Amino acid sequence: MARGCKPKSEWRIGTEHEKHVYRKNPIRPVQYEGDDGIAALLEGIRKRTGWNYFYDRDNPIGLRNLTPVGGISLEPGGQFELSGAPQTDMHGAAEELDDHLADCRAVGEPLNIHFLSLGVTPQMLRGKRFVRLYDGEVAGRLGGLHCLHAAGGQ
Repeated sequence: MARGCKPKSEWRIGTEHEKHVYRKNPIRPVQYEGDDGIAALLEGIRKRTGWNYFYDRDNPIGLRNLTPVGGISLEPGGQFELSGAPQTDMHGAAEELDDHLADCRAVGEPLNIHFLSLGVTPQMLRGKRFVRLYDGEVAGRLGGLHCLHAAGGQ
C-alpha cells in the first residue's frame, strides 16, 4: 500500500456535498420537468457557471466543468451533489463549496427550490460494515486510522 502513496506535495482534498431538494409551503419533492423543476435548476446553474450538461438518455442529469474532474449530478435518491475538484487545501475546498451553494441559492430561490444538507458521522451508524471499520478490523488492514485520516476521514 505504501508504494501507492503519493508524495505529500501531491496530496489533495475534495468535496462531495449532497443536498436534498424540496419545496416549501407545502413541503414536497421537486419534479424534474417544468419551468420550476430540476431541469430548470440545472439550466440556471449552467448559465451561471458555464459548465456543460451530461445526460441520461435525452435528459440532463448533471453538469461538468471543462477539467477532467468536478461537477454536479442528480443522484438516484434525488440528491443534488457537488463532486468537487481536487484542492490543495481546505480553504480551496471551502471556497468551491461556498460558490456552489451561492449558485444553488441564487438559482433555486426564484424557483421555490430549497436545499437540505443532512449528514451523520460513521460512529453513529450501526451497520455491520461501519462497526467493522471503526473497531479496527478493516482499518487495521488498511493501515489503521492513519490511513483514514490521510484519506480525509476522521
